[in-house]
Amino acid sequence: MELIPRPESSPAAVLTSSFCSGHGCVGVVSTPDGVTVVDTKTSARLTFTASEWAAFVAGVKAGEFDLD
Repeated sequence: MELIPRPESSPAAVLTSSFCSGHGCVGVVSTPDGVTVVDTKTSARLTFTASEWAAFVAGVKAGEFDLD
């Protein structure tokens, strides 16, 4: 999977997965205060501090969210 910038977003580039086609994906924007996750279909946004995002990424890597 590769993250690709969505050119229509500015000033910060929204990165989406290369597996995303059309709308209905989530994008990630790095900000000075942390990370914002954007729903590409509705433009809804959730903002996380850098420490919150780091904890989430660590949980993903540790398999905490696996559905088994």
